[in-house]
Amino acid sequence: MRIRLTSGFNKIITVLAAVLLLAGSAEAAGGIKNLFKGGSEKEEEVAEVDIFDLSLEDNIYQPEVGKNADLIADYQLNQARDLKKKGYAVELMRQGEVIVLTIPAGQLFAPNDTVLNDLGKLTLKPLLKYAGKQGKWKMLLVMHTDNTGSEAYLRTLSRARVDAVYAWFDASGDADNVVPYALGPDEPLKPNNSIDNRRVNRRLEIYLVPSSTMVAQAQRGKVE
Repeated sequence: MRIRLTSGFNKIITVLAAVLLLAGSAEAAGGIKNLFKGGSEKEEEVAEVDIFDLSLEDNIYQPEVGKNADLIADYQLNQARDLKKKGYAVELMRQGEVIVLTIPAGQLFAPNDTVLNDLGKLTLKPLLKYAGKQGKWKMLLVMHTDNTGSEAYLRTLSRARVDAVYAWFDASGDADNVVPYALGPDEPLKPNNSIDNRRVNRRLEIYLVPSSTMVAQAQRGKVE
């Protein structure tokens, strides 16, 4: 479930999770998580895996946070608020532990083009802090298309576009924790029955997932 951050911070979430995040109650959040997950006082070992071998779903949900998950949820909420102030469309998912940004493809590429344009580079530049081997996040790049054209063409288009975004991050800094995925027309947000709906479906989603570094910090009692 995602929590959409609006200008008034109204969120699409279960009533219980909304109260925990908006109240900023770390103790309450931790207590509720322990009811469902079972709290452990021992520091949990964070397993190291090759993130490039994981599916999109596995990369979104791994590593599990475990102890002190409320610290990560609070930290991610603050990051999400900052990104919202910068003009990004921001949501939270996985009980507030994962940030999801949605950027229209038209803000990154000319129609049917695969060359990242200047506006796209400007849009992505503030996100460089979230990439990098030593960072606290995994950055998952997920490119979507509408359904205009053959399936083969749309899959090729989404792959070329997400590879262009990945290449920009790689050339601009460090992309060791950046993983690209091309989904083509598979996951539309709206029916592809109008110009406006197809524009919405053409998008880049960026998932900012806690890395093993952030999880280890949370287990030690402080995310910084």
